[in-house]
Amino acid sequence: MSRSKRAIAPGKTSDSLLASDSSKGAETRSRLVDAVIQSVARNGLEGTTITRLCEISGLSRGLISFHFDGKDQLLEAALARAIAHYEASWDACVAGPTRTDRERLHLVIDHDLEFAAAEPDILALWWAAWGEARAKDIYRASSGARDQRFVDDLAAMFRGAGLSSAPARRAASLLNATLLGFWLQMHLEDDAGNLGRLRTAGHALVDALLAPAR
Repeated sequence: MSRSKRAIAPGKTSDSLLASDSSKGAETRSRLVDAVIQSVARNGLEGTTITRLCEISGLSRGLISFHFDGKDQLLEAALARAIAHYEASWDACVAGPTRTDRERLHLVIDHDLEFAAAEPDILALWWAAWGEARAKDIYRASSGARDQRFVDDLAAMFRGAGLSSAPARRAASLLNATLLGFWLQMHLEDDAGNLGRLRTAGHALVDALLAPAR
């Protein structure tokens, strides 16, 4: 007669089995999130179907349904992965007590250009989400707070470099918009050769915005 409970192998505990199951579940979810990012970059949001995600991930519909309720939840997880990756990269870039705020602002330019060049699929995911009404709402819910923190961090750097509060906030908004423009240009042109030119333009903008502080 078959047993309804799985036998525990010698040397294994129920806790270790649960941990193993949890690890496998996390790996499965990670594969699905990777598949979403890849599919949106290549096929767009509309073309990212469950069938296509099965093909990319090598997982069954049943597993996808087990881990995610639907496309909205999959997109939310993909956006959360993308912003967490960007945030970790950003934090590493601006860290370092020996750097001045002016130097950090230049590093922000370098970081965002290099991130976009290294992560074109993430860039494509963001542009796709920003351009579709429902996906834009999901993006705002999952990443809007981080976007605001980014602008706040820029404003703090401009203040640290010598600007007063209101000019620092305006400068942060302008630099943020400029970086988004750089990302759009890189997304559309798919040309890493533009990096040097865009970097020079970004550095010049930072220096111009900080001119009143000199």
